[in-house]
Amino acid sequence: MSNQVLDLNQARINHIKRQNEADLSVSSGAKGFVMLHRKIKKTSFYKDSEAVHLFIHLLMDASYKPSIFTFNGNEIAINRGQLITGRKELSYETGISTDRVKYLLNKLVKHGAIKISAGKHYSIVSILNYDSYQWSENTQSNPEKIPTECQQSAIAKVSYAKDSSEVVPTECQQSATYNKLINNISNTNVLDRSFNNDSQQQPESSKSDEPKKPQLRCEDVLKIFNEVLPEISARGLSEKRRQQIRLFWQKARKVKNDLENTPGAPFTLDDWKSYLEYIAKRCRWMLTEGYNHSTGNKWRKKSISYILSENLYLEVREGLHDDK
Repeated sequence: MSNQVLDLNQARINHIKRQNEADLSVSSGAKGFVMLHRKIKKTSFYKDSEAVHLFIHLLMDASYKPSIFTFNGNEIAINRGQLITGRKELSYETGISTDRVKYLLNKLVKHGAIKISAGKHYSIVSILNYDSYQWSENTQSNPEKIPTECQQSAIAKVSYAKDSSEVVPTECQQSATYNKLINNISNTNVLDRSFNNDSQQQPESSKSDEPKKPQLRCEDVLKIFNEVLPEISARGLSEKRRQQIRLFWQKARKVKNDLENTPGAPFTLDDWKSYLEYIAKRCRWMLTEGYNHSTGNKWRKKSISYILSENLYLEVREGLHDDK
């Protein structure tokens, strides 16, 4: 039975090779483009920017037709809409941490966007409903296979794509989109391309989605500010001040992650309170009016707008504004 399976796999590989040899557009270094339909905005993971980033990356690396790849001397056949990759490679290519990649892959599996067939040294990722995102050669001759919402744009582009090859940049013309296997891999110890056993799809009952981030309430931010720094308390929240708080929250998170080497960690109300308490204890000059004898200038009390600065937050953390 095992020999029969091997014979079928080899026959499939040989068939794909013959098809690719007949297609002059296929080359190992081919570059191409992918389609991205607006319906991605309706997916359940769209509000997770890193999940969208990773999904689009997988979509771009997926093969647009059956292809053959060689890994450690073995030929591997993949179908349209599939790619061979691993967590470390995805992390390197996207800039997302490996642990986060693992979480996001499981999230995409849970939401029905991809399927993962994990092996010992590599994994095959399948984009589910790939034809809903990409326009194949078959759909070009048979518009009925194109999803209804895609038919108008796809049909309109048939003649345009054929007639405009002279003006379309070469690197943008439709070609085989080969996903990349790292060429310098000589053994499996160089790069672990597998997702590890614990990254394979788990039963729904054993997986829990990442806790939702609590929504930032500007009222809570203002309340803590007034409690910790009553000397420069703020009375109200204008729309401009709300925007300033939200912007500070985003940038202070990056500063915190860099200083504490905690990528992905949120900036919380406790972090905000700690920042203000440090000012109340070590930067008292910000809370009073005074006179600088060296410059001859007076200074006034600072306001919440002054405190809501990512540069000040960084410098306070570094001790650059401590009382002299």
